[in-house]
Parts: sequence; C-alpha cells; structure tokens
Amino acid sequence: MTVLFIDESKSRRYLFAVTVVEEPALGKLRKQLRDLVMPGQRCVHFSGESDSRRRKILSQIDHLGLRARIFESGLSYELSARGHCFEQVIDFAAEVEATRIVIERDDSLFSFDERCLKEILKNRNLLGVIGFEHSYKHEDPLLWPSDAIAWSQNRGGDWAKSAAGLIYKD
Repeated sequence: MTVLFIDESKSRRYLFAVTVVEEPALGKLRKQLRDLVMPGQRCVHFSGESDSRRRKILSQIDHLGLRARIFESGLSYELSARGHCFEQVIDFAAEVEATRIVIERDDSLFSFDERCLKEILKNRNLLGVIGFEHSYKHEDPLLWPSDAIAWSQNRGGDWAKSAAGLIYKD
C-alpha cells in the first residue's frame, strides 16, 4: 500500500511535491529522517536551512531512495491553483493505488482542503477508498522530502538541478 506526502511551494509558481512511500517503510524512514534534525530544531524546514545543510538533506533524501512527483498549476488564484493540484494528485493516487494522502497542515487552508478533497474524491467515486489527513511539519518527517524538493524546484537554477534526480520522470 502506498502513502503520498504533499507539500507545496508558491514562490514562483504553484506546485505540489508529492513524495511516494510504501507503507511498510514508513517507520524506518521517519526514524532516519528525524536524524537530520539539529539541536534546537523541531523539524527540518528547507527554506530556513543553510546551503550546506540543504545539500546534506537532499543527499540524505536520495540515499533513502525517496522520490516525488511534481504537480503544477498555471492558475493565478491560489485556491484555484491548489484545487487544480489536488485534482492531479487524486488522479495520481488512484493510478498508484494509494490508500492515504498526508498534507502539510496550513491552518489558513485547512477548511478549504477538507471541502476540496472530499468533493474531488466524491466526484471520482474514491471517497472511502483514498483517505487523507493533515499533519504539521514537525509531526511527520515524511513531509520534509516534499518540502525540500518543492523548494528546490521553485528556486530553480542549481537547486532544481540538485533535486532533479529526486523527481519521478514520466
């Protein structure tokens, strides 16, 4: 069974990075990712890390074999773009037979996410087949690879090149 972990980036373009993890590996991967937390940190947040730490984090994500899919929206209104990305993720989740989706919790978007995801799942006859939940970044280390990959993709340049091997190729 597959679980998807979503984080977004919206600095240049609106995109979701969706890390794909097989359920039996969840516990081991969470433990290994927690080892990246520095003293005084609750979690890894890529935008707040130094460049050397960013390189180390990307290297560890690669070492763990974690990969993400990127879903983008060209829509200019944030909620429309978010909804469009959710539609793409739900279609992908059905394709890979994911049982659950974990989204980084943003309290300002929580109600929208709940309504939007339920509507998409219902329209695709997947309500009850694919579940979803929200977690704060510090609650689930498996959100960190999505954060790192999304940030790198939106940053562009050498960072996008550094993370290119962490992205599934279609």
